Amino acid sequence: MIKNILLVAALMAGVYGSGCATKPEIKTGYNALETAVTHETDARHRLWTDVEAIIGDLTVKENGMNQITNADPDTHYGRNVLVAGKEDLGTYLCTVVKTAADKVIDVKAGIRNTSIIEMIGGYGYIDITGEKDAVNITLWYLKDFGKGWSGEVYHELELELNKRGVSYTEFQLNKELVKDRVAVFARTELSGLKKADLEKAVYMLGITIKF
Repeated sequence: MIKNILLVAALMAGVYGSGCATKPEIKTGYNALETAVTHETDARHRLWTDVEAIIGDLTVKENGMNQITNADPDTHYGRNVLVAGKEDLGTYLCTVVKTAADKVIDVKAGIRNTSIIEMIGGYGYIDITGEKDAVNITLWYLKDFGKGWSGEVYHELELELNKRGVSYTEFQLNKELVKDRVAVFARTELSGLKKADLEKAVYMLGITIKF
C-alpha cells in the first residue's frame, strides 16, 4: 500500500512538473520506528513515513503510519495520506487510505489544514475528509515544552449517516534522549470517551528511533 501511494505521488508530481523547468526536490520529514510494550504486555510496533516532492509552488506529500502487534500480520493497521497543494497556503487537498491486514478498508478525500494548529502554538494538522455516507475529522497536535519534552494529542471522529459518531483518541508524552534521533514515550489510547471506554484504555511505554 505504501508503495502504491508513493507511486501516485510521483505520478502527480510528474504531471504537474511536466511543463515546468523546475527540477523536483525530494525531502524526507519524520521517518521513525516506534516500539512499545502495553500494560497487557503486548508488543506494539509503528512505522512512520514522511516524504515530499516539491516542484515549483506545488508540494506533494505522503504521510504514513503502519502498525502491528506481536509481529502478527493479521493485526496490521495503516493510515496513509497523500497531500497536495501550495506549501504557503496552509490548506491542501488530501486522500486518506486506511488498511487492515494489507486490505484497503476505507478511502476518503478532503482537505488538510496546518495553519490553525500553528496559530495556537503547535505543530500538526486537521484533516476533514468524506465519502458518500460518512465524514471523518482527524486532529493531531504536537506541543514542544522545551528541554526535550513534548506532548501530543491525536483525535479521530467518524460520523456516519444515521449512526452515532465513533471516536478514537491518543495522549502521548515524549522525552528526547538523543537530539533528533532517539526518544522515549508514554501513551494512552482510548476507543471512545465514555466511562466504559476509559476502563478499556490501553497504556504503553516505548522508544522511538528516527532515521
